[in-house]
Amino acid sequence: EDFGQTLAVWGVPSGAYFVAPILGPSNLRDTTGRIVDMAFDPLTWIEFGLSDLDFYLVTSRTIVGAIDARAELEPAFQNLRTQPEPYTALRRAYTSQRENAIRDGIISDDAFDDLPDFDEFDDSDGS
Repeated sequence: EDFGQTLAVWGVPSGAYFVAPILGPSNLRDTTGRIVDMAFDPLTWIEFGLSDLDFYLVTSRTIVGAIDARAELEPAFQNLRTQPEPYTALRRAYTSQRENAIRDGIISDDAFDDLPDFDEFDDSDGS
């Protein structure tokens, strides 16, 4: 869980969607959550007494995390390249993924509100 998910559960709206250079897709709520997550991350504030070691630890952690994220998202990038509207597809995928993470994979009843109610159809002719 991250603080962006916590804000969503507390009822904070997602706000505008945007794609930031290097950071990738996000919205205002999740960007605020990332800032809070970084502020409360112990490795952000820990010092080992050696300024060079501190710099290398933070830098290597950031680089390894970026490489891992890029490798994990490569299939999604390949899929986006085949879409006629990549920005729209990315926005839809990001929004769906975040909603799934916020709800912990549980589908709410209101997710089906736009589907027709099949009980309303008359089946009196027996077909």
